[in-house]
Amino acid sequence: MSSETVRPFAPIGHEELCDRFRRAWERGRLASSFLFVGDPGVGKRRFANWLAAGILCGGPDFRGDRSGRDDVREDRPLDPCGVCRSCRMLAADSHPDLHVIEKPEDRSEIPVELLIGDREHRMREGLLADIALKPAVGRRKVAILDDADHLNEAGSNCLLKTLEEPPPGTVLILVGTSEHRQLPTIRSRSQIIRFDPLTEAQVAEVLAGLPIEADDDARRLAARLSQGSVRTALDWLDEALHAFRDRLLRQFESDDPTDGDFCKELIQFVEGAGSEARARRRRLERILDLAIDLYRERMHRAGETRDPAIARRAADAIQVVLEVQRALHANAHLPTLIDAWLIELGQVLRGETPATETFGRAV
Repeated sequence: MSSETVRPFAPIGHEELCDRFRRAWERGRLASSFLFVGDPGVGKRRFANWLAAGILCGGPDFRGDRSGRDDVREDRPLDPCGVCRSCRMLAADSHPDLHVIEKPEDRSEIPVELLIGDREHRMREGLLADIALKPAVGRRKVAILDDADHLNEAGSNCLLKTLEEPPPGTVLILVGTSEHRQLPTIRSRSQIIRFDPLTEAQVAEVLAGLPIEADDDARRLAARLSQGSVRTALDWLDEALHAFRDRLLRQFESDDPTDGDFCKELIQFVEGAGSEARARRRRLERILDLAIDLYRERMHRAGETRDPAIARRAADAIQVVLEVQRALHANAHLPTLIDAWLIELGQVLRGETPATETFGRAV
């Protein structure tokens, strides 16, 4: 078995964070509770997988027994070897000492039952019961709680004691987007690790390793529009969005985006992303990203030709899009929001003063 086994765990980007964790491991100072925060799609979960693989790896001579020292300091590098029993089980997604929970697709929050079991099996099932048991293979256990933004107050409170006093040899990794979306008691008990967006080249490298049907031009465009997020890049590789892109660009280039049936087309296209509100909102997010990219390019061209009027209107158009993004994050009604956006966008592109509180009726 070669080191190719654990390639899916190898992080792309975040080299400084990798070195930081390696040094902590070598010094025997690895914390027991972490909160990973950063934009969606920048590699937090992939980094958590790599860290878990490194913690659980026994080295190339490890066969699963419990012999050897039981201290904190380790005599091997943090990077997983790829050949030991633990690495093989991790590659097969069958390691008994790695526990992962995430928000179910059909739920808006992480059910507390995933943490402490249902009423009949309270504290005898769930994540906290699992990590309270002794490791099955080596000397350590790792728990990854993805979608930590979706912990409700009850779920957060369940974690407090474990975060403060984890079972011996256990490392907890919470993965979210912002520390401000966690309770102060969660933040104070976790070492917060912030992840920056990836570079365009790093996003392209990730895309190159994924089994997706897309030509090189489509991958390059997706990486350019990704804003450092692989998730955003994958959205741009959606065939429907890619096909609709030229229509969007033509309409945004005009001074009247409301011309014809475009508003109706755009609403239908956004709602065609699927029955889940999250999918529709993500599609509109990508359209807004495209609009910002286009108007930034228009500002750049206006600067080269020294046309302050065009530059000012492009800047105003970007400001309108930013207001739409804020309304979108406030769970605005999408058809109403799109209609209001195109009306105000046309006004600023024609040099008119838009009405105040245009987007208030959409929220």
